[in-house]
Amino acid sequence: EHRDRAMERMAEQLRLLQEKVEGRPDRRARGHLFSREILAAPLPASFWEINLIFDGSNDPSRHVRAFENMSVLHGYSDPVSCRAFLSTLRGGAFDWFHQLAPGSIRDFEDFVGQLTNQYSSAVAQEKTYLTLMAMRQGEKESLRKYVARYNQMCLEVPTTGDE
Repeated sequence: EHRDRAMERMAEQLRLLQEKVEGRPDRRARGHLFSREILAAPLPASFWEINLIFDGSNDPSRHVRAFENMSVLHGYSDPVSCRAFLSTLRGGAFDWFHQLAPGSIRDFEDFVGQLTNQYSSAVAQEKTYLTLMAMRQGEKESLRKYVARYNQMCLEVPTTGDE
């Protein structure tokens, strides 16, 4: 399977080179939302698709951080990161992407900025020690469930060691 994908990429690169030599425009670039530079960048031979999904219903910042970690691990260039990031979009986020103006994504930072701006309402509010202080046991909540909920919240509150 890996060999088949490598052969497909090589065939696509050969086709693109032939189009350049013959002076024909790259059909993928016409009307595409990525810049020509992003589309022209070759995929590395060791390209591995990142298995993350963003549909717009959760925090885009968390998705971007998770993607960036994987992108660094796989050694993706900026243009490859753009193309790989697109493959993580589903549902409303995928539809949003396809409503952008052609050529409007110039680099990964631009892509992430536009996505984060679009889904800013889904950004999770940072929890602080005040969140813990405000927690109360529910009227019909058992002490065991309250303590479990409190302990879970403790894991979600970042600490600096000074608190």
